[in-house]
Amino acid sequence: METDDGWVLYFTARLEGTELQCIGHAVADELIGPYVPFDEPIVCPTERGGAIDPRTFIDDDGSRWLLWKSDDNWDTDREDPSSIYVQRLSDDGLSLASEPEILLDAGGGWEGHIVEAPDMARGPDGRLWMFYSGGWFNQPTYGLGVALCETVTGPCTRHGDKRFLGSNSQGQGPGEASVLIDHDGSVWLAYAPWAQQYRSYTPRPMSLARIGFDTAGPYLADPAR
Repeated sequence: METDDGWVLYFTARLEGTELQCIGHAVADELIGPYVPFDEPIVCPTERGGAIDPRTFIDDDGSRWLLWKSDDNWDTDREDPSSIYVQRLSDDGLSLASEPEILLDAGGGWEGHIVEAPDMARGPDGRLWMFYSGGWFNQPTYGLGVALCETVTGPCTRHGDKRFLGSNSQGQGPGEASVLIDHDGSVWLAYAPWAQQYRSYTPRPMSLARIGFDTAGPYLADPAR
């Protein structure tokens, strides 16, 4: 994320001495780095299994936000439901400026007990949409969902009870989408489509899908200009 002082990178890493992961941050003068990390994580809710999947969102008023997922499913033998959170960042992006707010809880359905990898974008009519992943990342049932949020801090409501994008002829288990806004205002999702066996070699190509918006919400659009 670019700030007046340079660039801030948010990343997931193993918490030293544990099996948990937490979110750290690092700074650089230029986009390409080198980045220098801080000694302590910026988000680390150990009571919820740690945190992963940091994504940033800059709202129309210039406010900066960090979205992340509680990693309750870090232990594959447990089925504790995960949640997607948001917190406001300081203007320089180096600290948190608010308490965490839950945007979405895993509530069963197609997502099972896992929601993760959130990213936000505003549609052309100003409505705020959160794209997210649900289910186990290494299963064909993994997919992308969409929720409509009243504000950056919620509440967010699932946009239907089915996947926005699921397994198809392109690949199984699409997920981990990042929202990209093109220079002409076009919205794209960059995501990985292949599901493989857990903790085995996993070639996951990157795919792009163009997103359109109408009165009913976002939809998969023709990639042609």
